[in-house]
Amino acid sequence: MDQQKPVSVLIGDDCGLLREGLAAIFRASGYEVVAECADGKESMESIQSLEPDVAILDTQLPGLFTLEIIRETRQAGLKTRVIVLSPRKERRAVVEAMRAGANGFVMKSGSSRVLLEAMTQVLAGGVFISPEITPDEIFTT
Repeated sequence: MDQQKPVSVLIGDDCGLLREGLAAIFRASGYEVVAECADGKESMESIQSLEPDVAILDTQLPGLFTLEIIRETRQAGLKTRVIVLSPRKERRAVVEAMRAGANGFVMKSGSSRVLLEAMTQVLAGGVFISPEITPDEIFTT
């Protein structure tokens, strides 16, 4: 029987409790957590060396800005999909993340179900934006 390799996930967030909680959710859902990073520099180095299928990155990683990590990942031609986690749903944050090349934008106030839905959608090649963020909030200036 052909066993499929589990989807590899990197988690980048400066909050240890959140990293551990996310890792537990992903592991319980059948994903392989390959790295838990506390800052932007460590996240970027791990993305480059491990090339995870998906990187879950906080919007405000210390050390190297999240938008720069996304841009560098895209410029390097890495296939890692990026989902940004944000405590705020400001239009500017969503638009900047998507312009930089993020595949998803998920509110930290959302549920694990929403994050897992985002994973499914971006792994299928789609784009995901938290349901708490309405199109009007993104496209209205």
